[in-house]
Amino acid sequence: MKMKTLLTGLLFVLITVTSYSQDCIKKFVGTYGINIDGTIAAVREADPSKENEEVPEQFLDMIKKMKLEISVDSMTISVMGRRRSIKITPRASKIEGGSCDLVLEIPGTDIPEDQTPFVTVYEGKNNTMMLKSTNGSNDMDNYMWMKIE
Repeated sequence: MKMKTLLTGLLFVLITVTSYSQDCIKKFVGTYGINIDGTIAAVREADPSKENEEVPEQFLDMIKKMKLEISVDSMTISVMGRRRSIKITPRASKIEGGSCDLVLEIPGTDIPEDQTPFVTVYEGKNNTMMLKSTNGSNDMDNYMWMKIE
């Protein structure tokens, strides 16, 4: 009887933790476009040498067309007509200011858990967010995304 009670309690905790981890992604599910002004400000803040630089027209053309789609189990980015999807596992973020971590599921790799790449979602104002990468490429860390759908 004690074993059954212990297993039931353990199962309850496991289900509760799993469902809470999945809950963090729910408010971010949707389609996003680039918030151009916010992105330019973030790039300039990250690299003060770009403060007085003119933003290249090519860069503006590219980011105007970028889209990011987030679902409860995947993330898809569209850049210059190309779409790339990756499976994700959401979890409550342990990083200060982070709302949710999206652990990237990279097929065919055997990466130690402490080196697994993930992005942290930082919620902004007026339906905006930023994604910051850990253990992976930080190419888009300064992009501000705005929910469009």
